[in-house]
Amino acid sequence: YNMHHVEDLGFLKMDFLGLRNLTVIEDTVKMVKENYGVDVDVDNLPLDDEATYRLFGGGDTTGVFQFESAGMKGYLQQLKPDTIGDIIAMNALYRPGPMQYIPNYIDRKHGREEVTYNDEKMRPALEETYGIITYQEQVQRLCRDLAGFTLAKADGIRKAMGKKLADVMEKYKLEFLESAMANGVKEVVAQQIWRDIEVFSGYGFNKAHSAGYSMVAYQCAYLKAHYPAEFMAANLNSEIGDIERLVVLIEECRRMNLDVLPPDVNEGQVDFVAAKNEIRMGMAAIRNVGRSAVQAIVAAREDGPFESLFDFCDRVDSQAANRRCVESLIKAGAYDCVPGHRAQLFEALDRALDMAQSVQMDRARGQISMFEMEVMQTQVVNDRSLPEVEEWTERERLAHEKDMLGFYLSGHPLERYRTDLSEMGMRSVNDLTGLPDGAEVQIGGVLTEVKAHTTRDGRPMAFGTLEDLSGTVDLVVFSDNFEKLREQLLVDEMVVLQGRFSTRNGRSSVQVENVMPIEQAREQLADTVNVLLPGDLIRMERLKSLHTLCLKHPGDCQLRLHLELERDHSTIVLSRQVLVLPSDALLREIAELTGGRADAWVSTEAGRARRAARRQPGNEVSDAVFEEGLVMA
Repeated sequence: YNMHHVEDLGFLKMDFLGLRNLTVIEDTVKMVKENYGVDVDVDNLPLDDEATYRLFGGGDTTGVFQFESAGMKGYLQQLKPDTIGDIIAMNALYRPGPMQYIPNYIDRKHGREEVTYNDEKMRPALEETYGIITYQEQVQRLCRDLAGFTLAKADGIRKAMGKKLADVMEKYKLEFLESAMANGVKEVVAQQIWRDIEVFSGYGFNKAHSAGYSMVAYQCAYLKAHYPAEFMAANLNSEIGDIERLVVLIEECRRMNLDVLPPDVNEGQVDFVAAKNEIRMGMAAIRNVGRSAVQAIVAAREDGPFESLFDFCDRVDSQAANRRCVESLIKAGAYDCVPGHRAQLFEALDRALDMAQSVQMDRARGQISMFEMEVMQTQVVNDRSLPEVEEWTERERLAHEKDMLGFYLSGHPLERYRTDLSEMGMRSVNDLTGLPDGAEVQIGGVLTEVKAHTTRDGRPMAFGTLEDLSGTVDLVVFSDNFEKLREQLLVDEMVVLQGRFSTRNGRSSVQVENVMPIEQAREQLADTVNVLLPGDLIRMERLKSLHTLCLKHPGDCQLRLHLELERDHSTIVLSRQVLVLPSDALLREIAELTGGRADAWVSTEAGRARRAARRQPGNEVSDAVFEEGLVMA
């Protein structure tokens, strides 16, 4: 039966909405109970909690139901909500149509705009929303207070608004105007009020709905403010299988200073688990590792932690954790807790599984005598040495991690370029939000996907994805540019893109016009190499060695030394004579010379201006010049 037939028969139609967020709330409460012994009654939270409103006012609402969008976060930062009424109102207003009134709501709340009413009889209905019609219930009350409608008749208007029944609204209009004027409302005022009601009817939202949603949002925000690790772990568990969403949530954890620890066969569980300011990744989130396999691992671990890969294979049922599963665990870093690096474990895996299979089969048949056990153990000990193989490079290690997890966890290929990209004026993926269509952009990242495509006229082009430390963005390479850039568009390459931001068809993307490897971009775009030296490294002998080193890498970039002479006091020293090449080799050799204690990065004039703007007040920074490449400090 459709809804109209059900209602005509006298029944009440109800919609039941299943929300992932309700599971997140429930799981968070369970974790809080397990970790702290605290029973959180989410149905009776204090609605004046300062920490919760600070979270809303800071726009820190990733993971909070209905309040996650970038636009909503921006409005929350302007509004600084301090009552549940503000939350309910923002939920109702942040929709096509009423969004135009959000700036008025914010300004009226903070006294920057006067709150006015066309007729004083409107105050009781609209006072809570600063004179702005926000809810269907307000329209009902206006009809009662201004035109004397019964609540049943006013509810008829609410239904007409909700179903967008224009002919029914027109019938009510005449009755409203006549009754309002009979009640002392001037005709011109009544006409204006009805026009406002008609505009509102195009997007009308009822307060009961918004309040219900907002209470779920408040519960999420409260838990995030007071139990951040548990709340984020519950969110991560709810999104297992959605890689893009996991990346967003893990980046939010890092922003909140929560450590997301890699999977671990000796510590991990099936799902993400929170403890204090740490979240341990659940092993079930690893590709090719099912929940039953993790349950078998956790069960075997009850007899004590695994001491080696061989010990693991002996004890865990090979039917539950097969070769593919164990290989995936190695690549994901879950065996970093046992002896051997990942390349060694990977090479030893076949031997470990073969030995374990024989042990498990004999154990199952009960055919191992005490004498045979002693002989077997001696053979096993002799065979359990790990092969001598080179470790995977950082790039290989991270590539395997991403293949198994869908994202980088223990590091990121771009991490070593983080400062360089920022100081050269590159935008991050997060920075693209809000840019106008057609804006020029430069952005650095890893090409995670490149798909060639043929246009209708037979010309090649490509679509792709770029990932940086803050997220991902879609790429479009049109035919003219694809022909010249084809060789540079390689998956897993770290590049700098130049192009234009596009919001065509409601989707954000970058239309790529140029691509270059990140090291090449650094050498072409940077104008300065910066070296930050701690005070105890500022010695004549060290500076002479640095001077000699820099002379071995001649180029066009100026050299700036940032000398930390004492606490809250630093000096920037500019070399007159030494010009260097901003290469990987130079930066690597500077790190080797200083034992990794000196920071070295490249910058442009714009990047240095931003750095100066961010500098803490009280740091005295002066420009000095050192003769012949040496400094007297």
